[in-house]
Formats: sequence, C-alpha cells, structure tokens
Amino acid sequence: MKQPRSQRNHSAAAPDVQDDSLLQEPHPHPPEGDEQAVDANTAHCHAALREAVERRRGPRNRRSAAKGRKAMAEYAYRFDPVSVVDPSEDDTSELKISSIVAVGGDRLLVEERTDNAARLQVVKLDHRSDILGGACDDDTTSPSLEQLEDPAAAGVPVLGKRLVVDLNTVTGVPLKIEGIARVDHDTLALSNDNDFGMTDGAGTFDAQGRLVDSGVETTLVYVRLSKGL
Repeated sequence: MKQPRSQRNHSAAAPDVQDDSLLQEPHPHPPEGDEQAVDANTAHCHAALREAVERRRGPRNRRSAAKGRKAMAEYAYRFDPVSVVDPSEDDTSELKISSIVAVGGDRLLVEERTDNAARLQVVKLDHRSDILGGACDDDTTSPSLEQLEDPAAAGVPVLGKRLVVDLNTVTGVPLKIEGIARVDHDTLALSNDNDFGMTDGAGTFDAQGRLVDSGVETTLVYVRLSKGL
C-alpha cells in the first residue's frame, strides 16, 4: 500500500444519542474475516465478525482471555439500517464492521461502514447481554436466532449503542476507513484502505495485463471529538 500523503486534524461533533434502531439478528456461523481489539487493562481480546451471513444480519462480538484461550462472553450486535449509515446506499450487503477499539470500562468503539460512509458507535459489554452458552448457542433452539424477526422483542439481549460520530459529516475524512486508533480521550487516528490501487471492473488492467492504478492513496488523519470517550 502507498505511504500516507498527509496527516490532518479535523474536528467532529459527537452527538450523545442512543440509537435504538435495529437491523436483523446476528448469525452464529461466521462469514469471512473478523476484526479484533485487545484491552491492555484487562488482557481481554475482543473479536467481532466483519460481516454477517448474507450480510443482512448483525454480527456477534466475543470476548476471550488472552491467557485462557477460551471465549469468556458473546454479545449480539446489530447494524443500523444501511440507509442510515450511508444515505446513498440501499444494498444492505454493503454494511460491514471494519474496526473495533477497546476504550476501557468494558466498552468498545465499533465502526459501521460501507465503502462510501462510516459511523462510529460505542457499546458497553454488560454481563446481562452475554449470550454465550445460552439458548442462542444451542443448535436445537427453535426458532433459532436467525429465524427471529425481532430478537429484542423475543427476549434476546442485544447490545445497546451510542453514536459517537458520523464521519460522513467530517470534512477531510477519506472513504473506506479500515483502521482506527484512540490517541487520547478525545482524539482518534483514522486510516483508509486504497486496495493496493486496484479498482473493480474491466478497467482494472490495461491491454498488457498491468494494473491501472486508481490513484487513491493511503491517508492518515486525526479527528478530534467534541465529547471525549
């Protein structure tokens, strides 16, 4: 990937809003890939499925002990509707989690995004929302978690979340944010993915089979939140 071309500071409003809108339920069979974060204070490793099966359903998050090498807890997480994350998109399959960051106090910063938009949510990993080893993990449970039209209404605990910042409203933030790090209590470092200069479609390679560079560079930017994490 290309070297970052700039480091810029941007300010972002951080509305303190509890978002109660839910997508579909999480699925127990992981799709390709996951995102991970380690909490240095607790030595717990958090892993979130990058996408949900058929990309229609919310992923799960698991917490493991670094030394014990076993899952300690599992949580159901739900995407916002794709039109909320990205008003220009109506295909739910474009939703994904591209980064999670442990921010202390059993909290995770979660990025929901499409290729053209991203929003950051914070969730609290409450033990009352732990579904590990319960009915949701039992293959004999009917209807299964996947078959529930509204898991929360059916009594399945779903993680509550709070919108930290809508990156679509922050000038200078590149598209396709893939990396997030917490710099301090109110500053985040963001980096995008330029896909090694590749694009989709017939124009990806020239007549000699050589890659036609998209010209998109990997960029590192800093965003200062109006309200600290």
